[in-house]
Amino acid sequence: MHDMNIAALIMAAGESSRFRGCKHLAMIDDAPMLQGVVNQVHGMVAKTYAVTGAWHNEIEEAVLDGELRGLQLIHNHAWRRGLGHSIAVGVAALASKFDGVMILLADQVAIQREDIAALLSQFDGQSIVCGVYADRRGVPAVFGAPHLSLLQKLDGDRGARLLLNSGELPIIECPMPRAAIDIDTRQGLENWRAQL
Repeated sequence: MHDMNIAALIMAAGESSRFRGCKHLAMIDDAPMLQGVVNQVHGMVAKTYAVTGAWHNEIEEAVLDGELRGLQLIHNHAWRRGLGHSIAVGVAALASKFDGVMILLADQVAIQREDIAALLSQFDGQSIVCGVYADRRGVPAVFGAPHLSLLQKLDGDRGARLLLNSGELPIIECPMPRAAIDIDTRQGLENWRAQL
């Protein structure tokens, strides 16, 4: 598995309307939320990308200023079409260059390196390996080359979960309770900071 060329694709294109601001740059432990996810995958994948949309200018500025490091941006101009469309745009940019793509969400702040390692250790290039939490399958998930074309057909607001729960694909499940935590509101952010 370690000789496979896998990219991490972090979804950060939405406008986070419930957060009322750019949550991807909200500070947690002296680093922007998005940087926290980049740090968890750093060194475990070949390259890390983030799909930006609503807050592209702000996130790009943070990269230029050195506040965000270790990632390249893929700008989805049509981000309003939803998470599924942003995944499709990101995967389309990467599919020809990598053996697999790991999809993550920028606001899954509790995910640890061992969660990423568990996914990668079970990935054989052919199957799909995904996290299971709150009694359902979801991302983080690693998709091999055979399934990247399916991701490129996603559209609208339904993301990879649609494929993960279709019952038609070879999927390896990886228990990942920490993936159930995501930040949607400023109150959620405060609660998470307080827990740390």
